[in-house]
Amino acid sequence: MKSTVVILLTYLLLAAPCFALGSEKMDSDVYEIDYRGPETHNSRPPPETLHGKRPFIHHKTSAAGSVGAHAGGQN
Repeated sequence: MKSTVVILLTYLLLAAPCFALGSEKMDSDVYEIDYRGPETHNSRPPPETLHGKRPFIHHKTSAAGSVGAHAGGQN
């Protein structure tokens, strides 16, 4: 019984460095990912998520009417 435990512990101590070397070889194939943000992604959701509704960008607001009055030169 004691010899089985000693052999098992010896195996685990010798096998651990071999597994560590294998993981270093796998890391060499990992590519660096560049997360840039808004310049690579548009702000509109994909068409399938709209479910037939118009995008929020096209909703009319009260601010749009007041901007037109000032743009025409009227105060």
